[in-house]
Amino acid sequence: MPFDELARVAVVESERLTRQGLLATLKDHSQQMIVVVDEDHLSKLKSRVSYDVCVLGIRGVASTEQLRDVATATPVLVLLNTEEIRWEWIVGVWTLGVRAVISRDIGGISLADTIYEVTLEAHWLGPQLAVALVEAIKTHHLTVDQRLRDLLDMVGDNVRPATARTKLGIDDGGMAVFFSELRQAIMKSPGNVQLDFNGGAGSSSQATEILQPSKQAPEAVCLSEREIQILERVTGGYTEKEIAKQLSLSEHTVRRHIQNAMERLGIGRKAAVDKLWFALYITGGHEPEATSRRFSAMLDQQ
Repeated sequence: MPFDELARVAVVESERLTRQGLLATLKDHSQQMIVVVDEDHLSKLKSRVSYDVCVLGIRGVASTEQLRDVATATPVLVLLNTEEIRWEWIVGVWTLGVRAVISRDIGGISLADTIYEVTLEAHWLGPQLAVALVEAIKTHHLTVDQRLRDLLDMVGDNVRPATARTKLGIDDGGMAVFFSELRQAIMKSPGNVQLDFNGGAGSSSQATEILQPSKQAPEAVCLSEREIQILERVTGGYTEKEIAKQLSLSEHTVRRHIQNAMERLGIGRKAAVDKLWFALYITGGHEPEATSRRFSAMLDQQ
């Protein structure tokens, strides 16, 4: 798709606050895409409707069949809910035909860039996916073309996919064959991970805890690195004046970053206690259930 055209994006996310943040992030970081649908669950997404990409929070999926059906019709980019994930979950989702699998902590600008890459690249490959596929190959003792293995190693080491493919002489046709064969080989392997969207993922022999506890809230994906950096210091008990000195910023800039972060998620309150609760929630320096309730109450009071 040419970059002078608007990308039609469907956003599916079960958490209301996260969905609102994603919509704000895409609006803030790109002038070349339009969100044509936003829903809380994949079952509400109209099948076979023309979207350039579907940005999907994994909790909005009910079954593998549901995800596979949408991935057949539309390029799907899946956002995982945690900062630290095991390779089994990434590979399990990828084998269903999903084009890209990334962490929520990618950041707004990188998320917008990845969405465009997914619309352009039928065989998208990023560092996290590359590393996960290497682990799958090792674990299942798969035999793959050496060029594919070299490609995965290079991209896993943060070499740009286009650069690695050119160096290895892999064209679009070659990528299509490599990915198709690898997906089939993984799915046929004994002990291949079976996804359970109600409770994580498990192998055919034993249940496996795939997701690790996340420190940051899911909404953190909607904020910039600088905003997160400042909120972490708020959580640590530093004043705006102290934070400004630590980061070589003005107090006004620190205050503006905090307010921008809150407003992006629909919170216009400026009281110090509200800023502290917001920082505690976003950075994970909190008791999850209590702070989540407080955060939702703040939003409802607007």
